[in-house]
Amino acid sequence: MRASDRPARSADVAPADAVRREREVKVPVQDGIWATVFVKSQGPSAFVGFAVYTAEAELLKFDCSGALPGLAGHYHLGVAYAGHPAGSRRFPFPEADPRRQVAFAIHFYRCHLGMITALHDAESVREIQVRSDAVEASCVRIGETLERLLPLATPDCFD
Repeated sequence: MRASDRPARSADVAPADAVRREREVKVPVQDGIWATVFVKSQGPSAFVGFAVYTAEAELLKFDCSGALPGLAGHYHLGVAYAGHPAGSRRFPFPEADPRRQVAFAIHFYRCHLGMITALHDAESVREIQVRSDAVEASCVRIGETLERLLPLATPDCFD
């Protein structure tokens, strides 16, 4: 997915050349929702992650960066503050291993996407009926894609 395909995020404060998404793979979830799986490069380090979008907002984003110094793996919720993008609030993963972070991210996405849409400040997002079968099918594709990309993570992500 091109940057122009993603909803604008005012919380993106890093210079464009400092943080880059590479090898982006778009995974359809259902009408009006999609995920983008990516390798994210930050300085000399690279790690995997994925984000979940509607046309109006980034709902979730998972940066599975393992134990990078100064950038432990974390996730963002699109309902952190009404009217603000998901990047406005970070939550650390419970474990530092990027493989465990990927497993946590997929589980969190599977179990909580419906809650995230229901709590969103945009009425059009709250009206989306999240289909559990569609989310489950996308979890498989997201997981397979992350597994393919994980070898591209730099060794400094791993303990």
